[in-house]
Amino acid sequence: MNTRVKASYGLSELAYSYGYQLRRANSNLDQQALEWITANVEQVFPGDPASGATLKMLSLGCGRGHFDLELIRLCQRRLHGNIQYTGIDMNAVELRKFDERLILEERVQEGKLLEETVREQSAPENKTPENKIPENKNLRDAITLKHQHFDETNDLDDQYDLIVMGHLLYLFQDLHAPITNAIRHLAPRGRLLILQTSEQGITTIRQPFAAQLGLRPLQHSEQVLALLKTQGYAHWSATIDAQLCVDVLKHRSLDGLMLMSFCFAKDLACLDDSDQQQIRQAFLQGATMDGNARLIINEPMEAIIVTADKTVKRHQE
Repeated sequence: MNTRVKASYGLSELAYSYGYQLRRANSNLDQQALEWITANVEQVFPGDPASGATLKMLSLGCGRGHFDLELIRLCQRRLHGNIQYTGIDMNAVELRKFDERLILEERVQEGKLLEETVREQSAPENKTPENKIPENKNLRDAITLKHQHFDETNDLDDQYDLIVMGHLLYLFQDLHAPITNAIRHLAPRGRLLILQTSEQGITTIRQPFAAQLGLRPLQHSEQVLALLKTQGYAHWSATIDAQLCVDVLKHRSLDGLMLMSFCFAKDLACLDDSDQQQIRQAFLQGATMDGNARLIINEPMEAIIVTADKTVKRHQE
């Protein structure tokens, strides 16, 4: 079976990018994942911070870097700035936005460095080697972005201490080959971090429309964990609560249509008005009101850490 990322996602690169940003803006998936990683930083990031070694990180499906940049900063704080990051994505629009953000942050950092220099010059007593700013403050020096697909055949050019698959695997028709290929590129004692939503939430809403719209089944954390257990890879996991706010669907709008299209992995603009409204109502009926009077859909995700070892050490439900 061909395990290449599905080419026919049903949306153009621009529509996909816009829909992704809507989904991200209305979800706390990234925030919840980062909080969990911060609380489990020693389990996520391999290596000894005191060793001074550079950690090589690879992100598969890096997008425009919102999540990854926060992850990089977290790693820099743990390893005192020693990191080399490579991001891969098949969407050129997302990669361009990632690069533009790096340029903007570089300019902001240059302004901060200038202010720092002025303060040091006006306070001679602070001009000590201990007060120098670490060289790796410039994120662009530590980041390489590549526009390419990732599948079972890719040679990723290197061995990595940490490989991240953030909500990537649902795009694959088969899970074994991409996971095996990622693990093949782990350095000794390296770790693969998989973030994947469960079947609860969006999948439950899209299921009744699957046959009518020809929707392809998506992979979720349950399938990932079952595969890892079957193959005997050492792994452990934790469930993280997360929610998608669907207030944008209370009324008909283009943003609402784009959000639903992204969640369904299909351009719903081609449907007639009655079908679109039926799907919108399914989203609203699947939501509950939270304490802030927002309509939310619960979509828990699993944080899964895998090593190259072929023995399961522990699995945390």
